[in-house]
Amino acid sequence: MTGNTLLAFGDWWVRPWYAQLQINGGGSPSGPPPVRPPLGATACRESTLVIHTSGCDLPVHVRVEVWAGDPLTGDAHADADPATHTLHVPSGRLSVSDSEDAAARGFDLPSAGHYRVRVAGHHTDTRRLYDEAVRRSTDWDDPVFQSEVALLTGRELWLLRVWPVPRPPDGR
Repeated sequence: MTGNTLLAFGDWWVRPWYAQLQINGGGSPSGPPPVRPPLGATACRESTLVIHTSGCDLPVHVRVEVWAGDPLTGDAHADADPATHTLHVPSGRLSVSDSEDAAARGFDLPSAGHYRVRVAGHHTDTRRLYDEAVRRSTDWDDPVFQSEVALLTGRELWLLRVWPVPRPPDGR
């Protein structure tokens, strides 16, 4: 299989917890959570990837794509600069957190191991648009406001492209 082969994908609407999404590879946390870089939207440490969303209280769209190798596809329309991390996935399964449901959404990978994860954020201006809608209307039952909120729900997209870390020639 070539690197440009999409093997599987999953889509969810996830409500961030304090403007964060957590992606876990099933490893036991062994220290503090990953620290966000000064101008970045993502941070990764061992088996935990944290995505810092726009800060809106509405659900965001999370799409996970599993590729056979480096997908070599760009994200020209991404608002947040794409970042690539190495995530340890000893369980062979990624989980995507949700602040409303204790049962995280799961996504099976081809096998346990180390994976590269390229994360790109799209429509990260959702918080600003939501705040503008709130300023226009203080009536939460207003049909116009409800319509605006419906259009913003799931608008913010976080695309995770995942592929296995190539093994060295000696197989280690």
